Amino acid sequence: MTAAAAILAEAERLMALGYSLVPTQADKHPLLEGWRLQRFTPEQTRAALQHPGAVGIAFQGGALNHGIVPVDFDAEAGLSWWQQECAAAGIDPDDFPTVQTPGKLHDGIRRPGLHRYVFDHRGELGNRRGALKGLGIDMRGKGCAVLPPSPHPDGGFYAWLPGRHFVDFSDGIPRCPDFLYRAVAKTPDGGSGGPDPSAGARRDAGPRMAHDASDARAYRYCRAALDNQRAAVARTIAGRNQALNDATLSLARLAHFGAFTEGEVLAAMAAASTENGWIAKDGRPAFEATFASAWTAGVARPQELPEEAPRPHANSIRRPSIEPWSAILAERPSGRRRGAVLRDFASYLLRRHVDPFAVLELARLWNAAQAVPPLADAELAAIIDAACVREAEQRERGAAA
Repeated sequence: MTAAAAILAEAERLMALGYSLVPTQADKHPLLEGWRLQRFTPEQTRAALQHPGAVGIAFQGGALNHGIVPVDFDAEAGLSWWQQECAAAGIDPDDFPTVQTPGKLHDGIRRPGLHRYVFDHRGELGNRRGALKGLGIDMRGKGCAVLPPSPHPDGGFYAWLPGRHFVDFSDGIPRCPDFLYRAVAKTPDGGSGGPDPSAGARRDAGPRMAHDASDARAYRYCRAALDNQRAAVARTIAGRNQALNDATLSLARLAHFGAFTEGEVLAAMAAASTENGWIAKDGRPAFEATFASAWTAGVARPQELPEEAPRPHANSIRRPSIEPWSAILAERPSGRRRGAVLRDFASYLLRRHVDPFAVLELARLWNAAQAVPPLADAELAAIIDAACVREAEQRERGAAA
């Protein structure tokens, strides 16, 4: 039995909007490995939804989905806090894409919750909760949130609130309020033990791209990149389609900094492709197909800014040796040693930004050739998935440092 027709139809609707989805199992866990680190193409999602264990769909939060982050409200305290902070900031608390969750059963009582979706214009939101921890609010910037009309393990179905579907926000997903950033940045026991009590008295200052020196540098870098790529495409004569692809891919990898939107890049590339004559030659549909493909691929591989550090002298550079790994991978391990080798090797590759699916396939090849006896595929996949989780958490901690 595969996912119900309603799930398939909603998945197609959301993928047509450019969102990356991961199919879920009956326990809400994602069905595909590597979901924390990689976007999935519509073809991958469709194939996974044909799996007998697929019963629902989930939204991958953060940079994998254009900086859109699910905020999970599971307690009345969190909902009340949100209402109060929005009122103090002059924001409509309900003017966000919103899903009603069936809620878990506690002592026979079900308490429905909400998933609200915000645009992380600062690129700061991960899974860290900060002072939200005691309010029953979870951040899913490095996680996922189950989408309608998926079923809940305790019964019932997830549902969009009327007028609060993604399609109802034609001007874009509303930006994350400043008060939410402030609460996430605080320690759980900081100040009064919760969100800053004075925060409600302050008006939300609105978007702040350059709120510190690092953000100011990111903004300048990204805007310069947009200008440079537009100029490069505009003056291209031969290989105009490839130039468009490369420029869009490069800019999409910087989208998580929030210095420009997808629409802004689309307009810049369209102007450049009109200037160099490519749209007149091959048409707007061909242009949009190349742009969409490159943008999706780029957003799935976010790029950090180059370090501003002095270059070391050539004589001081030590090249890493591959000899230790050559010896380890040539082993014929058994017992627990099999899992240990796979775990360490997967972590080594993921730290170097190797695609999680490539890591999984390499692990399977090594397992079949060297492990005595080979691990079951489910056990191997669990090891790789755990390595992906650790790597995602380390990247998040590094970004927060």
